[in-house]
Amino acid sequence: MGLFEKLFASMSGKQDSTDRARILEHWGIDESEVAEGSTGSSDYDRSNWRRKLGRILDRLPASESEWADFLADAHALGFEPEWITQACREEFALLVRRAVADHVVTDAEHRKLDIAQILLEIPEAEAERIFESVVAEAEAFFGKRIRSS
Repeated sequence: MGLFEKLFASMSGKQDSTDRARILEHWGIDESEVAEGSTGSSDYDRSNWRRKLGRILDRLPASESEWADFLADAHALGFEPEWITQACREEFALLVRRAVADHVVTDAEHRKLDIAQILLEIPEAEAERIFESVVAEAEAFFGKRIRSS
């Protein structure tokens, strides 16, 4: 049952198709906007969530306590688990890119990557593949090795 149906049913105790049509028309809502099972998430919601994901990851470890609420937001917005997983992998790769951009991965950056890997539920082997791929790409681009401090 979609949001509109839940709202109307809770307000009236019943749902009449004539009342439904009248309310939809009054609110200026197209029937297709309240289709059964619609998630209500939009490109705008997804874009904002991705930006917030990047900000939370950038501020690790200080932002670690925000993670549970942030993930709950994704589920409340109706994002598909596959989309969330893909977005997290992409943001993790961007986090690695920022870490190697100055040719040195510091201890603080290593810690941030470790925390991100755990929060994002990326298996260790996959996280290592992402890291190694980004480092190889950076070394080829810069023409010199990436160091750890």
